[in-house]
Amino acid sequence: MKPVLIIGTGGIGKRHIRGFLKTGRTELHVVEPDAVKREEVLSAYPVKAGFADIRETDLARYAAAVIGAPAHVHIPLGQACADAGLPFLLEKPLAVTLDGVDRLVETVRRRKLTVRVAYVRRAGRETIELHRQLKAGRIGEVKTCWINVSQEFPKYRPDYQKTYYAKKSMGGGAILTACRIDGTEFPIEASISRTEIDGHPLFTVVHRDISARLEAERTNAHLATVVNSSPDAILTVTLDGRIGTWNEKAARAANQVVQDMGIERKGLVEAPLTGYVAQFLDGIWLRAPYLHNGSVPSLRDLLTP
Repeated sequence: MKPVLIIGTGGIGKRHIRGFLKTGRTELHVVEPDAVKREEVLSAYPVKAGFADIRETDLARYAAAVIGAPAHVHIPLGQACADAGLPFLLEKPLAVTLDGVDRLVETVRRRKLTVRVAYVRRAGRETIELHRQLKAGRIGEVKTCWINVSQEFPKYRPDYQKTYYAKKSMGGGAILTACRIDGTEFPIEASISRTEIDGHPLFTVVHRDISARLEAERTNAHLATVVNSSPDAILTVTLDGRIGTWNEKAARAANQVVQDMGIERKGLVEAPLTGYVAQFLDGIWLRAPYLHNGSVPSLRDLLTP
């Protein structure tokens, strides 16, 4: 029996579980952070073990892994598998952004791992036949093509508003684009207002070009990836000397210092941060303002009874 790790037990994760079980040749373990989903899978299928975090199991023990978690965590999960020398199948898409993709590809190539992305429609008979006929010139030179592959979410996935489908941060949401006179496209956000004229509805759509905002978001995400993946402890500090954010290495170092001092309190968050999280403050800052939230403005005020 080959040990296989299924990461993510949503709809697609369960399909993989059923598929592997039908072979009769695998021993399945699952990783699912949602305790309710994890227990449902463990009770519904003959799965050997379940974990809340990928770090709770030894990745080197498995013959293969399947990553069926939401798209925004595909790269870090894939990188963890690649670092452990574990071959894996990654559900589409490969990633939400390009951050971390080059590093993952380099690791896979350097370690000569078998890794695939599950774009299953590429292997569909209709796709292969269409490609063959186009290459053979059956319909001449193709200038443009429009293909629609979709489904009615309220009918086939009535819970879609509660899944990653509806969450931009997890790779879901709708992408809106507008077209300039010269034919170039650009990303937009749109607001729609409705009114009535002579008993008939009239809709007004106002769209805004968000190219600059998206570029800033990509830059911030890239910088966050660099900081979070660094082996060094990194803190961001404001001009007045306050800690803004930190990476995992810095959090572990700070938590160790607090533990050595015998202070009992919840430590700094050791997971990668996507935004500001208020930190715990102990003792006196080295510069003004002092104490929690900078409540004491000067050294004189600090020393005054």
